[in-house]
Order: sequence, then C-alpha cells, then structure tokens
Amino acid sequence: MSSFVNKTSPLIINSLGDLELSYKHYETTVGKLCKACSSNQPLQQEEIEKLHRNVMLQYVKFQKSSAEFANLCKTTTTSSSPKEYEIYEENLESYEQSTALEGRVSKLFLALNHTIRTNYPLANIAEPDLRVGDIRSTINLEKPSKHLAKFPHFRKILGDGNCFYTSFTVRFLENIVKKSNDYEAMIKFIRSDADGVKDKNLKQFVIDTLTNLSKNPSSLEKVLKDNQIILPLVRYFRSIVANEMLVNQKTHEETFAISLLGDFPKDADTLFDKSYVQLVHDYVSSMGKDATNISISILCRMLDFPCRIYSDELPKPVDALDGREPKAIFIRASEHYFVAYSKTDKVPFEEKAKEYKKRDPMAGKDTVPDRSSFEISDEELAFSLRPVSISPKDVTPAKKIRITFHFKAGTKNKLYIRGEGSPELSWHKGIVMRHVSKTKWVWETSCSDLSSLKFKVMLNDTTWEKGNDHTLKTGENRPEFIPEF
Repeated sequence: MSSFVNKTSPLIINSLGDLELSYKHYETTVGKLCKACSSNQPLQQEEIEKLHRNVMLQYVKFQKSSAEFANLCKTTTTSSSPKEYEIYEENLESYEQSTALEGRVSKLFLALNHTIRTNYPLANIAEPDLRVGDIRSTINLEKPSKHLAKFPHFRKILGDGNCFYTSFTVRFLENIVKKSNDYEAMIKFIRSDADGVKDKNLKQFVIDTLTNLSKNPSSLEKVLKDNQIILPLVRYFRSIVANEMLVNQKTHEETFAISLLGDFPKDADTLFDKSYVQLVHDYVSSMGKDATNISISILCRMLDFPCRIYSDELPKPVDALDGREPKAIFIRASEHYFVAYSKTDKVPFEEKAKEYKKRDPMAGKDTVPDRSSFEISDEELAFSLRPVSISPKDVTPAKKIRITFHFKAGTKNKLYIRGEGSPELSWHKGIVMRHVSKTKWVWETSCSDLSSLKFKVMLNDTTWEKGNDHTLKTGENRPEFIPEF
C-alpha cells in the first residue's frame, strides 16, 4: 500500500495486519487438530471435543473481527474528495483481502469438522450451518432447473460435499416414518451386521434414532434440522458403502477407478499413487467428498432403496436400481444434489413441515444461523487466543513406510500383503501390491510404531509365502524382501 494511505489511515492497515495474524494462528491450530484426529494414536473423543471448542471460539472471534473491520472500512469512505477517494480505493482493497481471509477461515473450519466427523462420528462439535432446509414450493422460483420445474416441491440441502448422502438420509428417514416394514427391515439389517459397520456406538446411535422416529413420527422435522443427528447418519451410510467396496474389492476396483477419474478429474495425477484401500478411505469413508456413481449404486442396492436422479447434464433420469419404483427423487444441478417431491409426496410432508413450524417459529428459516448465536464470554475469547496444546506423546508422527518384494509372478498373477499394525492391514483379506516393474512389488503405508507392524505376502491372495512373519526395526523405512513359495 502507498505511504499516503499508511500515514493517513493507519487503523485500516493495523486491523488488516491483526486479521492476518489471527488467520495464521487459526490455520496452525486447525492443522494440529486435524493431525491429531488422523494419527495412528488418536486422542479420546472428549479431548477432541475440548480442542474443537477452542478452535470454534477462534472461528467466532475471527468472524466478529472481520465484521468490525468491514464497518471500519465503511466509516473511512464518507468523503468524495480526491485524497479521500484514494483512501477509499486502498480501503476497498483491504476489505477484499479480509473477505478472502474470512472465506478461507470458513473452509478450514468446515474441513476440520469433516476430519473430526470421519474419525469421531458421534463427536459433539459445533456445526454453524444447517444441512437440511425446509420443504419449498417450486411455483415461485425465478429460475428453476429444467428438471426441478417438473415437481411441485423440493428441499434444499447444504452443499458441503455430503449433499447426496444428506439428501439420501432425508428421504430414507421420511420413508421410515411412513412405513413400519422399512423400519423393521433396517433394524434387522443393522443388528445382523449385514451393514459391515464396525463402530458399535454408531450402529446403536442409528438404531436409537430410527426407533425414536418410529415411535414419534411428528419429531421428523426436528430431527432433520439437528446436525448432531444428520451428520452421524451420513457417516454411517458412507461406512456401509466403504465396507462393501473393501470386502468385494475385485468386484468394484475397476469400476471405482473409472468413476473416480470421471468425478474427480483434478485428482487424476495422484489417484494411481494410492492403494485401493486408501482411495476408498479418501473418497468414500471421508466426510466432505462428493458421492461417486458407484457409491450411489451400492448404497441403494445394499439398503434396497431405489432412487431416481435427474441431472441437468443428462436428458433423461437415471435409476440407481433399474426397474423399481423409486422411493426417492433427487435433482443434481451444478454438481449439487437436493431433494424433489412428486405430487403424491406433497400433502403429508407439507403438513408435517407446517406442524413443526407451529411448534418452533425458527423451523421455517432456511438460512445460515446468525453467528451471534454462538455467544461467548470475554474469558472464553481470551482463552481462545491461546494456541491449542497437543502433546507430542499424544500424537506420534507417522512414518512413511515403503515395503518392496522382489518376485517374478508372471502376467496373470499378483502379490497381496496381509498383516497387522497398520489401519489398512488385516490377516483375513489381502491388499494387492503395486507392480512397479517386472519383478518389483511395492506397498506403502504410514506407521508411527514400527515394532507393531507384522506382515506376509500371498500369491493371488491364496498361497502364503514360506517362513515367519516379517517385522521391521526402528529406522527401517524401506525394507526389501525376496519371498519363497
């Protein structure tokens, strides 16, 4: 900025500088907490919630500081003199920079929440934005999409990367309320472990939620407006898909790769550097990642829940389960999903929405909650200025391990690795190793405790190599082996 503005309007410069420092501190804090969530030695959920509270306080403080800075810019632009106009232009530039910082802060907060929800589905953390909106009429829309105009009503869903799964959750719960048979079938599906989900607490949460809804159907809209219920359900549905893809890797691997290339073209350069297990984790299990076509198909099939999708990119709708009357209709416009209701759906859901609004005046507001609703005291703000302290003994840095086996397997054979000590490894099912050259097979992982890592390879995941389990010594990050069969 010019020296004229530095001299004439120091308040703007100092405020922007303070805002930038606040952002850097916030960015560092969020980064530490994300690493803590993804560590091989994760913190307890209560500790994560406490640390997240600290981050949330910083988030709210930044929002308030940004608003104060915007008002400061406005108060220095009241005159039309040449000098004041020059100051106005400089202040406008500062304002635009602060707006960009505010956007980055919001993205970091959302990314942090996605990371926590991925690893701690039931964590009680602040979620500023409503995921599920009210049912609305399409009649008064100025520019409805070409497919949305066909339906009398729709429901807005927040575009946070989970929009398909959130849309699916909404219609799934609405059907549970209407049909007791669907409720009973779902409870049986969960309790028989047909879902493949290993998190017992999450499974029980889903059972409790569905049971409460079946007993109190009038609470549906209140449930849909509760992020602390909807987001764990979204995580549960993601887990169902991820488990199916891992258990039946041979069935899904090729289709999944094609789907990723089509849905995430910007990631094409890095996709083939990751194992299949890692890709399933990053693009299916992880919150905030858009649903792929194969994920949608698997979810609908696993839950016997046929869906029809109208996309602005396609002339005709696509059915997730061909030949079945859809239980849900979704609109996909500008890479975003939301719910559409047919004429037969209109009356009961509209009445439920009206009934809920009578009980709760705030239920009709489909906007981002006012930031002032996050009330914090001066003491809490002072506490939020202190950086999050995560002890090194709580978060052991994971080491990148590259394991190489030299073996000439032939054109029709593959090497698989099984073991323990890494989240991806299992003694029950092997992971295909990456074939990097004629006789070289590689598998990579991150591990904070090498002493816990044990593994062996199998030919075509059917024939074990001879000898004892392989183990690694401290500092042995790139071991190489020659297996015998």
